[in-house]
This record gives sequence, C-alpha cells and structure tokens, in this order.
Amino acid sequence: VSTWVPSALASVAYNGTRGLLRTRSADTFHKGTVSFQISEQYGKQNDEELGPSFFGSADSAAVDFHTFITRASLTYALSDFFEIAGNLDVRNWIRTTQEATGGVPLDTETRGGLGDTDVSAKLNFPFHSQKFKLGGYGNVTFPTGSKERGFTTDSNDITVMGLATIDLSDLETFVPTRIHLNAGYRFNQNEDRGYGIFNPANPDSSGFNPPGYPFSPGGEQTTYNDTGIFNAAVEFPAPQVTFFLEFDWQKMMNVEIPSDANVGPSTDRLSPGAEL
Repeated sequence: VSTWVPSALASVAYNGTRGLLRTRSADTFHKGTVSFQISEQYGKQNDEELGPSFFGSADSAAVDFHTFITRASLTYALSDFFEIAGNLDVRNWIRTTQEATGGVPLDTETRGGLGDTDVSAKLNFPFHSQKFKLGGYGNVTFPTGSKERGFTTDSNDITVMGLATIDLSDLETFVPTRIHLNAGYRFNQNEDRGYGIFNPANPDSSGFNPPGYPFSPGGEQTTYNDTGIFNAAVEFPAPQVTFFLEFDWQKMMNVEIPSDANVGPSTDRLSPGAEL
C-alpha cells in the first residue's frame, strides 16, 4: 500500500527503502513520497527430532516447525536523494507432530509476539548521470522483541551496503531495463549466544532465522560470525507491471563449520517476481 501510483519502477524492499525483494536500487523516491508495506515470510523446519532430553524419558518424536515473520515497514523520502525507513516484526511459530513413540502425548504448540525493530537510511549520491547511479545504505536493529520467547537478537546488529544502479529504462531501441548491484557487510553483535541456530527442543532459547548466526567461541575475534552480502537484480519496468529476477548471496566470513554438518557457511537464492 503506498501513496504513489507512477510507473512500476522499483517499489520497496523487504527492509524498507526503494528496491525489489532483498536488492535495493541506488536511487530514491521523490521528496515527500511515503510508502507503507505489510509482508509475510514463511519457513519450515522439517522432521526435527525430539529425544530423551526433551521428554525426560526414552520417548522420542519427529515434529515440524512452521515459522512466520509478519513485517510492517514505513519508508519516507526526506529529499530526492535521501530516504529513511522503519520496520517492526511480529514473529510466530507452530509445532506439529509427525510421529511419536509409545503414544507419548505431544500437542500442537504455538508461540507468538513482537520481534525486533530496525531503522534504515539510504543516500543516493547526486551525480548528474541519469543512467548510472550510486548510493549507500545503512541499517541498525534494536532489541524490542521478547527475550523469553526468543524473538530478539538482544543486540544492535548493523548492516552497511554500497549500491549501484544502471538505468536503461528510457532507451527507445532497447527493452526498458534496470540493473541493480549491492555489496555489503552485516556486523552480528550477539557474540555470547548468537541467534537463530534453531534448537527444536527449546526454540525459546535459540529463536529462528532470519537472521541466523552462531556465537563467537572464546578467543575468536568479534568478526567471527559476521556476514558478507551480495545482491544482483535485473528489472524490466513498464507502466502497469514490472518483472524482475533477483540473486541474493550471504556468507559468514570467518565461521568454521564442522565437515560432517548438514549446513554450510553461505546461502544463495534466485528469485523471479512481478510487481503490479
């Protein structure tokens, strides 16, 4: 939901400010533009095992966890070159039982509540070029969520990114196209406990991702669990609809993952989409 209805050039990214899903454009909205957005993110943890440590007996169970993050975002352009955004999360999870031994009773369980708040700012460097644009982006989280329910990182995590946009939307001899590149770094600040490394026996102690990063072992530098970020997207804008394809890559820069673990230090996503 927004207060502007021009052509369908990049709207608002998940964390606020002008962009697509996870990729941001280097340019900003026109001064005075306000955008309010509600988004929903769903995840599923399949076939998690609950064993004796959970039941206090020899019983066991296989369960699924369904996770939901509902995000409210507000973006405001203070000028033609600078915009700010604020976001508030509501986090929920539902545990359902797939199989249990010995007829052990294990009811469906739910948990929900407010998550953390974060604020963002983006500056579009005022170059004269209409086809090549550069910008800078920053985001800070605030621990407003419930610590008892695992809905907060309990820290001020910081993200900084450099942004570039190549705008070919006004070329008469070429399909209207915009290309966006982002590169940045997330400083994960909860060194003592980490966040989002899911513990099915006690989700309240671990929380669920995103974000997700481990604690820093003794003797490690504070950069141990920080994350490098790279995004790229191509966008085909038109007056009524925009089609896009987006790539997102994130990598924990210094963390050591055991060789027998079923996870890696990096994740990547390729997301096609359309905006009406």
